[in-house]
Amino acid sequence: MSQPAKPQLIYVLWGSDRFTRDEQVRGLKRRMLAEPFGEYNLTLLAGDHVTVRDVRAVADALPFMGERRLVVVEGLLGRI
Repeated sequence: MSQPAKPQLIYVLWGSDRFTRDEQVRGLKRRMLAEPFGEYNLTLLAGDHVTVRDVRAVADALPFMGERRLVVVEGLLGRI
């Protein structure tokens, strides 16, 4: 019997309070980098040069020796 799929989490940080938004992103990055092999499961993408297909490809990749991946896309919603 197969295990049910874990829910996937997506955080959308948006607003004029850049300081708080950037602090939240830094916190997520710190948590990922504190995990074993965390640097291999952290991807940063520039939203002004990335497509939704690119984001999806990176997000769908299996984590390397870990349980999760962190994909940060900066500026994508501002472009839409």
